[in-house]
Amino acid sequence: MNKSEVIRLLEEMGASPKRSLGQNFLVDDNIIKKIVEKAVRLKASEVIEIGPGLGSLTNVLLAKSIRPKLIELDKTFVNYWKNRALEVVEGDVLKIDWRKLSLQDNALLISNLPYQVSASIVILASTDLRQVEDMIFMFQKEVAQRIVARNKKKEYGLLSVVAQCAWDIDLVTDVGPSCFYPRPNIASRVLHFRRKSQSAFVNAKFVKFVKICFEQRRKLLAPKLVRWWGSENQAHLLQLKKDLGISDKARAEELSPEVYEGLFKGHKLSGKNGN
Repeated sequence: MNKSEVIRLLEEMGASPKRSLGQNFLVDDNIIKKIVEKAVRLKASEVIEIGPGLGSLTNVLLAKSIRPKLIELDKTFVNYWKNRALEVVEGDVLKIDWRKLSLQDNALLISNLPYQVSASIVILASTDLRQVEDMIFMFQKEVAQRIVARNKKKEYGLLSVVAQCAWDIDLVTDVGPSCFYPRPNIASRVLHFRRKSQSAFVNAKFVKFVKICFEQRRKLLAPKLVRWWGSENQAHLLQLKKDLGISDKARAEELSPEVYEGLFKGHKLSGKNGN
């Protein structure tokens, strides 16, 4: 789907891109091809597309005999896809009842994501959508860098830890501003996520734990761990810190995702249920 096709379709609908919904339509056939080819190779049981818009990805998926379920917030596009007899759940992807989609195991999420919700969707899928085995998402390049950043890097934080504990992540392609209509002021990046087999511990409680650790990130980690464990478990905490090689002078950004996993699992083993 090229720029002139997008403009024509929008005119036919009496619509225009909504900045409030982060609508930047993908108009580069080479990028679209790379994303869809990656999706086809995954052989998912079903595909759920978030924010199909005018169908840059959707139409190519359909041409590959993949009939995605759609989640769309914009009423104009909801009606467009319903008129084409596709299954559409109308609403905000962060607020819908996901049970309506009756997700199968080995499901794939795919999207040219609205940038303002991209990080939240990764957290949601990591903690709640266990049937989702793979995701192919477009991000603002800066957010993509945060997702894959390793400890001791300035981009490293809550999103990095949660994403890397839940998923194996690889690059699909980089995407320049000229690949969209309207043209954004930033570069983008497409990542593929494959759920790790040992990621069941990544839940809402784990997210809360990591978030506490990164509060006032320049402060020492030790007092935050004491607060999380509680005074009755300090002997266990001291031994766990020793086993994981965590110094009393450590800060949150110095610990790898693997160490956060060890800390959280060790907390559970201590018999404390958390705050």
